[in-house]
Amino acid sequence: MMLSVKNLEVRYGKLKALWGVNVDVNKGEIVGLIGPNGAGKTTTINSIIGFVKPEKGIILMEGRDITNLSITARIKAGISVVPEGRKVFPYLTVEENLLMGSVVGNWNRRKEALEFVYNLFPRLKERRKLFASQLSGGEQQMLVIARALMSRPKLVLVDEPTLGLAPKIVDQVYDIIKKIRDEEKITIFIADQNAEIVLKTADRAYVIENGKIVLEGDAASLMRNPLIVTTYLGV
Repeated sequence: MMLSVKNLEVRYGKLKALWGVNVDVNKGEIVGLIGPNGAGKTTTINSIIGFVKPEKGIILMEGRDITNLSITARIKAGISVVPEGRKVFPYLTVEENLLMGSVVGNWNRRKEALEFVYNLFPRLKERRKLFASQLSGGEQQMLVIARALMSRPKLVLVDEPTLGLAPKIVDQVYDIIKKIRDEEKITIFIADQNAEIVLKTADRAYVIENGKIVLEGDAASLMRNPLIVTTYLGV
């Protein structure tokens, strides 16, 4: 098991954001987390990487308890994150943005990591000397995914990668995510409101509503589930 989240509970002051969330991600899988805005997707991602401290629960990475580890230690354990909102460093170049992904745990192998991501993202190599602010929205999303790969992680957490992107670019982003898993054997846990594209791409998925997991299963079965069809697929 690559990742196991057990009975995760998170509170923001008096507001309880997660209620006993359980998620498992096997090595080599793409696993989706779908649900409406405010359901708890980003809180789940942020708890796994360490941005948020849970009130209760356990987070295991390859069987190791990382619940109380620092963000740095989690990155060194093999986890990386693609944050919501295309958070680039706008006045650093593309290459400087990428190098920021090597600061923790992989600095001595940064040239090798750059070659790795440039092979995956030749468009970024062409634009490596441009400021990140000069890239299109789709290119910025590619940049944050590539930056997450600079630490050469075993598991990548991807948060709302399609937000604000045109449908054509959404398809390109998910093609890249699938390629990363299929060709590079990197495990992916992805949270997104776009249920259709997640279920077309993922092996399995969880549905979260009001901080609770309400459905789970293989993606093909969920695509046929009447609740998913009417609520999330707009059919």
